[in-house]
Amino acid sequence: KTLSSGLTDMQFASWHCAVKHNVPLLATFETGERYKYVEDRYTEILNQVPKAWIIGNFNNPLLAPQPPQSAEVISCDGTNVSDMWIVLTRGPDGPFGLVAEEIGDGQYLGFFSYSPMIISNVIRNLSNKLRVVIDI
Repeated sequence: KTLSSGLTDMQFASWHCAVKHNVPLLATFETGERYKYVEDRYTEILNQVPKAWIIGNFNNPLLAPQPPQSAEVISCDGTNVSDMWIVLTRGPDGPFGLVAEEIGDGQYLGFFSYSPMIISNVIRNLSNKLRVVIDI
């Protein structure tokens, strides 16, 4: 089921939780342009969380986002992560978040999960694929 507007609401819920509870945040962007669209909002959020991972199809490092030092910018250029819309953070019961794939024409297919087991698997797969340590 494609739920782009519902997924946007879930993204906002993840942002709010990360800021409110001062916990790490992970967000992916299909392109640098998608990040630029929300850059001001993300800069505000990133200044309020202890650690963040900004992952995107940033194939030109000079055009990659320049967020606060607490944020790590990672390129997923050349991986299947570049088609993903992922926003993860941590709640009282463990990691949770949004995981969706762009299926074309601005539509996404995905889910929002509070299951620590499911989201931990997403984090582990991202860490392995991108060869980075992600600790949410």
